[in-house]
This record gives sequence, C-alpha cells and structure tokens, in this order.
Amino acid sequence: MPTQPIARAAFPAELRVSPFVIAQNYPALIVDVLLFIASLLLFFVLALSAQGACLIPLFFMAYPALKIYARYRRLSYHFRIGCIVPAVVVQSQPLMLAAWTDLSTNQTDEFPVVKIWPTSLPPGQSRSLGSHVACVAVYYGSNGSRKWDSFSPIPARMVTRDNGALKRLEESLPNEFWLTLNEGIREILPLAPGTYPVQANVKWAP
Repeated sequence: MPTQPIARAAFPAELRVSPFVIAQNYPALIVDVLLFIASLLLFFVLALSAQGACLIPLFFMAYPALKIYARYRRLSYHFRIGCIVPAVVVQSQPLMLAAWTDLSTNQTDEFPVVKIWPTSLPPGQSRSLGSHVACVAVYYGSNGSRKWDSFSPIPARMVTRDNGALKRLEESLPNEFWLTLNEGIREILPLAPGTYPVQANVKWAP
C-alpha cells in the first residue's frame, strides 16, 4: 500500500486548515457532525434525568468523533507537508481540474505528468475554463524509487477561506509552471480523468 512521503516538498504549502471550512466542504462529514451533536444532546438529557442508561449515547458519539478527527488530521497533515502544484479548470460541467507535477524523487530524472480528475469547489472559486486553482499535493510511493507512484492534489479552498494564504500559494509558483501545465494539457487532448505522462517539463527548484 502506498505511503506518504517524508521528503521535503519543493514548494511546501505549510497551510493551516480550518475545521469549519472542512465540515462545510465535505458533505459526508455533515452526517457525522449531526450524529455527534444528537448523541451529545441525548447524553445530557439522560444525565439530567438521572437515567442509568445515560452512558449509552457515548458509544454513538465515539464513532463519528473518531471519523471527524481522522479526516481533520489527514487534511491537516496533507496541507502542512504537501507541495504546491499548479492546477486549472479544464471542464466546468461536470467540473474537472488538471494539475501538473514531476514525479521524480531526485534532481536528475524527469517524470512529468498531468493529472485530470473530477472534483468539487466551494463558492468563491472560479469555475471558468482556464481558471487557476491553488492545489496542494502529497506524493505516494517508496522512498528508494526513482519516481513516486502517484500524487493527490486537493484545492486549497476546500480547507481554508484565508485569501492571503490562498494568494501566497498561487504566487509562490513561477509563471513557467502554469505555462508548462497548459503545454501538458495540449498533449493529452481530448481530456478524460487519469494521470498522463507528458513531455512538458520544468525542473523543480527548492
């Protein structure tokens, strides 16, 4: 099973995530949050009425609480150690993004790829074709390999509304990266979800 990398990102995001934004942008978590709140309220109601079964709701609270905590920790780790990558909107209906990176684990090899994937974006993020989307990715594979097996970019607006931080992420990438992404997209037309090797490349420089 792939593992997350230990290597330092070329363009580290070091982004602080907001649990409130995460809860709003990941619908599956809303059910867990509601279940947790309902169990908490039931616990207090039973406790106040001095019922012997007042501890039962604690068991129902534990499962959603652990799921919420695990999702928050995973995303917090992702955006803290992850690498900023360029991404653009390539299809608006249904929404698809394309991101470019070099999967090489060293400074000599080159394995440039473009990943296209369906996703969702929160309000405030442009969905127009060609719109820049600040994304952060972690890389999966073995540290001893010449290349990572894959990478998983996530739009930063899914975890924060800090416009200053979002602007920092986008402006931290040289313009050459956005141009390289556009060149890579032209190599794989027509567009479809997947990860595609491309010729377009520019070397990452810490």
